[in-house]
Amino acid sequence: MSELKNIKKKLYEFQQTCPEIKHDCSNEYSGYTYASLNATLKAVKEAMKPLKMGLFQLVNDNRIDTVIFDAESGEEITSSTAIPEDVSLKGMNEYQVLGSAITYLKRYALTSMLGISAESDNDARGEQQNTPEKTQKPWLNLFDKNGNETKIFGKIKAEHEVNPIELSRLRKAYKISRASVKTLNEIGIQ
Repeated sequence: MSELKNIKKKLYEFQQTCPEIKHDCSNEYSGYTYASLNATLKAVKEAMKPLKMGLFQLVNDNRIDTVIFDAESGEEITSSTAIPEDVSLKGMNEYQVLGSAITYLKRYALTSMLGISAESDNDARGEQQNTPEKTQKPWLNLFDKNGNETKIFGKIKAEHEVNPIELSRLRKAYKISRASVKTLNEIGIQ
């Protein structure tokens, strides 16, 4: 038998019994929904309890260490996720940016380790996806003819300051020029 046989068995049982995690947050620009860190932790801990499993996440220098453990055998699995440095978000001080990054990375690190999803999965729900050939996405115009910000760009920036937006989500809703991608990257949308 391999090492960590107890926790691997319990992780398998966890994955079979973990309920769907309620999506309690959404991004109005991309239609993307996801579960907050609080909703994710609540669902995960409830599913782990009967298996006598637990978890903790530590901020350790420039990384987040996620530990999943078996309380009976003492076995544990650990993962480390780097916290990006020198990130700035308009309207947020360095502590707010750090707090936002930590929350975001904790959620992704945890769901990745457990092999579960806390995001939209249209395929799993059987929703029909339009192929790119059939879908005409509008261009994302950041500036008008006079060089002024468009309303949609203002909304995207405001949303990104509160809840980080990923460039991949914007690409699902819009066609985006290289120049616009560069501008979005400059305000922290990657």
